[in-house]
Amino acid sequence: MKNSWFITALISGVLSGIITFFLTYSWKLAFLAALLITITVMINNPNRKFMKVFWVLIAMLVVVNKSFFDFVGNFSGIPFTFKSIIVGNLITFFLALSSCLCLLLDFNENK
Repeated sequence: MKNSWFITALISGVLSGIITFFLTYSWKLAFLAALLITITVMINNPNRKFMKVFWVLIAMLVVVNKSFFDFVGNFSGIPFTFKSIIVGNLITFFLALSSCLCLLLDFNENK
């Protein structure tokens, strides 16, 4: 009999909650552990690997293009500068293209 991934996540969450309760005797901590483990197992569904990569690529795209910082300071008489580099359009294009490819692969896999 083949279980769905949701049932697997629920079983692992309940087991982790029971183990946490017997180790700590705190129902709040046990509930938190059960919830976190259930969510973690649901996120790590192996059938959705292309969608996970898609979200990682989108996050990289947002972080790389939106965050530019330049910290200038002086620590014990030693001046320092800490700044991010400006990313070119080619990297942005390939990240967007890779994101679209992951969506296409996910669609074809789940079809």
